[in-house]
Amino acid sequence: MDATVLGALRSDDDDQIREGIRKCLEPLRAMEIHEPELSTLSEQLVALAAHGNWKVRQLVAESAQHLPETWAERMLAPLLKDSSHYVRDEANRTLGCRSARRRANAMQNARDEQLHALFSQLDRAYGSGARRLAERIAAVSREAFVGSLYHEVVKVLTSLELSVNRLHAEVHQPAIDVAALTKYAGIAQERLEVFTALFMSARAFTMSVVPVFRIENILELVEAQCAKLVERLEPTTAAKVKVTKDISAELTAEVDRGRLEQALQNVLQNAVEAYLANCDAFPVHVTAGTVRGGTQVAISIRDQGTGMTEEVCQQALVPFGSTKNRGSGFGLPIAQKMVEVVHGGSLVVTSKRGRGTTVTLTFPLRQSKGGRS
Repeated sequence: MDATVLGALRSDDDDQIREGIRKCLEPLRAMEIHEPELSTLSEQLVALAAHGNWKVRQLVAESAQHLPETWAERMLAPLLKDSSHYVRDEANRTLGCRSARRRANAMQNARDEQLHALFSQLDRAYGSGARRLAERIAAVSREAFVGSLYHEVVKVLTSLELSVNRLHAEVHQPAIDVAALTKYAGIAQERLEVFTALFMSARAFTMSVVPVFRIENILELVEAQCAKLVERLEPTTAAKVKVTKDISAELTAEVDRGRLEQALQNVLQNAVEAYLANCDAFPVHVTAGTVRGGTQVAISIRDQGTGMTEEVCQQALVPFGSTKNRGSGFGLPIAQKMVEVVHGGSLVVTSKRGRGTTVTLTFPLRQSKGGRS
């Protein structure tokens, strides 16, 4: 690490100290500072946690996100009780980020152990060749998923960067155009919401699920999700949505309510988005009943929107496969996971260009003893 940075941290000039801390943040995030420099830097930052300028202490609190646990604990202890609420807020945010990172690491370790156990089971049953093939398939799938996620993130960040640059240019104009600032701030906020939705959807798609099954009334469950959908829509769009239902009030099934609700919400959202904005109405028809000798339940959600070609229909069930301008590309893949993995059922999409789309969720009426994992 550049000796001038450590020198700046020991300066009597507050601005130099703050600039020195800022220069430390990027290499700390990238984990490019190693021992013994890391301990030297950490010790200096801990000392600055008692600095007289709250702006310095606020930056120190931010830097604690990227320090080893023992140093971060020493640094955050006084900052969490700081006299400045700006410093306390930053310290609490850092604490939250570190906690989230620990949880993510624990989940990753659990997934790695689970995957290792599955590979070992495959090895014992079919030999080392089958295990190597499965490991290769897993590696290729992971690389493809990360590559697609990177591509989607870059698209969002490029648009966000453009909006931020325009905001920056407007702020430095001799006469500030409030309307322009509002416009570009709105676009930036919208892009940030897309970014957040993308990562939340990716997390929902990849995280392990421990289902909790209970007997639920299917009509009540569908009606609740239809009402929730309308609440989330813009008023002008909501007014066009016309949902009809053909479901017996007596129909019940053993389901994980939260997971099935998530699947229904995603499919209903897709049904509404299938219509062109200039359509007078967005009719959606939902039917449900028992099939296969009364052993399974089928819920069908049909729209009369633009429909899809066979190729687009197949892509709709692939993460990032959506051709829509908006959305995370995880709507139907998550719904499919909730139905197939959680409930042991199936999700089938049928569509015809210009005629509309039907998504059918089929799952057991009653789950086997012990549930699914």
